[in-house]
Amino acid sequence: MKTRKKIRQILLIMLLLCSCTGLLRVQAATAKADALQAYRNYLENQRSFLKFSVIYLDKDAIPELVLNDGKIFTYKKSTGMKLLQDDYEFDYKKYYKKKGVICSDIIMGAMMGYDVVVYSRVVSGKLKGFCRSHHYTSGKWEYAKYSRSRISKVSKAQFNALIRKYAGKKKLTKIKYHANTAADRDRYL
Repeated sequence: MKTRKKIRQILLIMLLLCSCTGLLRVQAATAKADALQAYRNYLENQRSFLKFSVIYLDKDAIPELVLNDGKIFTYKKSTGMKLLQDDYEFDYKKYYKKKGVICSDIIMGAMMGYDVVVYSRVVSGKLKGFCRSHHYTSGKWEYAKYSRSRISKVSKAQFNALIRKYAGKKKLTKIKYHANTAADRDRYL
């Protein structure tokens, strides 16, 4: 008699767990659809020469919208579309999928004879730089980390360890931008 009761309890618990995970998947799917619709609405009111990409920057199942003018948006069901970053100097090229880490070139650097690649991560709903690599016309790469509002030189090994700390063993994913046309919005959003 006791074993039947335990079996029923276990089956009931399993049934509840299965129904809850299905509910979570449905909620995530509707949040993703809501995010894509919000991004579509936003892009419809933007300049036609703007380019966009949809990436999975943070750990949730809802994508982020990246624009080639330095803006990155995220979406939360409770608050809607929210700006993560707005810096016209940044040209986002690659990211670590679902790790909250993105890297960018500083646009002005190319005009001034140097390349700077800044690595940023999502911290409290904003992007915050944590390290960078740069080189001048000499071609020798230098590495630095940010701590508070200071930049300090580090070795290449320390630089790579810092990236691994936040990105793990994930490989960089290239961001592919699309034209802000009705056809591309329909295709990618």
